[in-house]
Formats: sequence, C-alpha cells, structure tokens
Amino acid sequence: MIPLFVGYAMLVWVFAARHRREVTGFTVVLLGLLGLVGLNWLHSMLNEWSGGSIHLPVLRAIMYPYTAMVVAVGLFIAALPRRSLTGCYRCAYELEGLEIIGGAAVCPECGERNQMPSAYRRSGVDRDDPGASDHVARRPGPGSAPQRVPHARGSEDAQRQPGDQPPAQREQPAV
Repeated sequence: MIPLFVGYAMLVWVFAARHRREVTGFTVVLLGLLGLVGLNWLHSMLNEWSGGSIHLPVLRAIMYPYTAMVVAVGLFIAALPRRSLTGCYRCAYELEGLEIIGGAAVCPECGERNQMPSAYRRSGVDRDDPGASDHVARRPGPGSAPQRVPHARGSEDAQRQPGDQPPAQREQPAV
C-alpha cells in the first residue's frame, strides 16, 4: 500500500516538474488534487454503502495531510523557474564564466547568443560614479576597472571602523 502513496505523489510531482511554469504543470497538480479528493470521498461513502461494516477513520486521518502535502509540493514544483539565468536558452549549457561581449555570451555548444543579466553591484561608494563619495580616491590599477584607495582622513564609519574591514564586533555585557 505504501508504494501506491509514494508512486502517486511522485507521478504528480514529476509531471509538475516536467511542465513547470506552464498551464499543463498546474493542471497536473489540480488533477492530482481531484484524484485525492475523490479517494477521500470514496472512503467516506464506503461507510454508508456498507451499512457501517467498512469504516476507515484512520485512513481518512492520514489522507488529509497527505493530500495537502502532495498539492503543496506540486504547486511549489510547478512554480519553479523553467531555466537558469546563467544557462543557454536553447541547450541549457552553463555559461557562467564565459566572455560577455555587448551584454551577450555566445554558447560554445550551439552558437546561440544569450543576453546575460547584469552583474550585481553594491550601492553607495562602490559604484563607478565619480561623485559617489568624497572620501574615496580613484587610482587606475592593472585591471580595466579603477581601483579605490581610501584616504587616511575620513575613511572610518560612525564606529571608527575602516571601510575595507568588516564591522566591529561589540562585546555583550554580562548579565
């Protein structure tokens, strides 16, 4: 009996994963829910049809959380993104680390030009904006991007901690 429960859940989840972010994936989860609701209804009707000789309260108590789990996990799987942001749109080849020319990377497997998302950058003084900060001087370095060198005066934050070091840890008073 246990393989039927696991098999049913896996069947719903595999089809939801295969067709995620599509109407078909959500339809599969809905059909899985309808199948389990029908089985729960059948269990409740068996008691009436048999005149009370077949009574399955334990099975119904197990089926309600099982139904909720199958549907919740199925909806989660069906809502997962279809592809990675760093993979090729056509063949799913991982493009992380390839040279990006004009905002796009050419896949070495299939030759597709893939628009790449812009790199994450922190806001504030780390931007390449010349007027972003008064206490940071720019000095061209060996790379293509300018390196930043903090001035000695005014380079500490409110806790007198230099900007290139992690925040100071305060000692907790003993209680």
